[in-house]
Amino acid sequence: MQPKAHLFVVDCDTMPIHIQKGFCGIVKINPTNRRGHSNVSFYGQLSDLMNISVGDLVYFYMQTKSTDRKFFQLQNQNDFEKLGQGYYGVFRVIDKPFISEREVRGEFPFDNFFIFGSRDNENYSNFQQEENRLPILSVRIPIEPINDYEDLRNKFVDDNQAYIDKTDEGQLSTLLFKKIKRKGEERSITPILPEEASKIARLIFKQERKNFPLNIGRNLVRKREDEENIKLTMSSRDRIVLDVEAMLEAYILNNLNNSLTLGPIDDVVGNYDEIEFCGNQVQYGISGNKVDILLLHRKNIAGNTNYRYRATVMELKKERIKLDDIEQIIDYQKWIAQLTTFNNLKAIQPILIGKRPSARMTTNTKAKIRENLNTIERIGISTPRFFEYSINFNNDQITDLNFQEFNINDLIQ
Repeated sequence: MQPKAHLFVVDCDTMPIHIQKGFCGIVKINPTNRRGHSNVSFYGQLSDLMNISVGDLVYFYMQTKSTDRKFFQLQNQNDFEKLGQGYYGVFRVIDKPFISEREVRGEFPFDNFFIFGSRDNENYSNFQQEENRLPILSVRIPIEPINDYEDLRNKFVDDNQAYIDKTDEGQLSTLLFKKIKRKGEERSITPILPEEASKIARLIFKQERKNFPLNIGRNLVRKREDEENIKLTMSSRDRIVLDVEAMLEAYILNNLNNSLTLGPIDDVVGNYDEIEFCGNQVQYGISGNKVDILLLHRKNIAGNTNYRYRATVMELKKERIKLDDIEQIIDYQKWIAQLTTFNNLKAIQPILIGKRPSARMTTNTKAKIRENLNTIERIGISTPRFFEYSINFNNDQITDLNFQEFNINDLIQ
């Protein structure tokens, strides 16, 4: 798989340390909720982390706060210009995500800035009055600046330049959709399309350098021997149906990013080396609609010509695949074609993965499914492929998922 690009959302308290100390930090989420059931948020985050590979690119989006809500104070702040809300970069992932409870302290002029890995950290008690709002960022991803960082350092792209200024070609379409915030949809990590990553980089290069010390410091954050990489671990109370859909998402992303087989799904995905983008929960419209997994495939010819030839869209269901799931293909096809395949509908390959539809569905439901499949064929999208998953266990831990393709026409005759 080719290197991808990710956006990390940070605030003005933590962003300088992330850059100065060379890592991305996010909050660690518990695998189970208060009821002891599988935590949907944990597996959503695990999916994001399973999609990060060494060599991927990283951008930061810094959110500003009002002065009275800032935890930390910049030393000699009157000597520097203000950095605004916007995009910063470009960095490269150099190691797998890991868990660390260490306290990270900035260097001058960020000596008063901290990122904590635990509430037991030495300096955390100084911020007890802010305990409910101060983040504990114990999930860490080592990064380094790209070779051109000296040209990019202390530059950023604000929202006006990113979304309104049309002097640079292209749009940040999925990131613009992300700006429309909805409660419960916040994400620290967002995959961004290749065109969006290129546009942000171009815009950063165009900016004037600010008088602000966003320098790479000493003692960069790297994994120690007593700290563990984050691995794919899943458990489920049910032996037939996964507890949460994000488990299916995390498993597929882990296999794609580590060149592990997905069984018969590989026949549809094709050559992993031709995958130029692999993203999960990719938003494609202002209403908040998302596709579970989006793959973009690019082929190189004779080393100097390349073209994107397909967009594979995976819709994942932990339960049975239903009529609504097939109708969704019709809903997203125009959006995905506009975003990724230059309006070529035939280049979109839908894959639905879940439990096989019930053979006892009503005659009316069967007729509607046939109607939708005929509509999909008439529109020009590639014929959807359907797969059922099954679970392998070792004690209470899931060791593997198996996939089997089925022909939906056999169920709707």
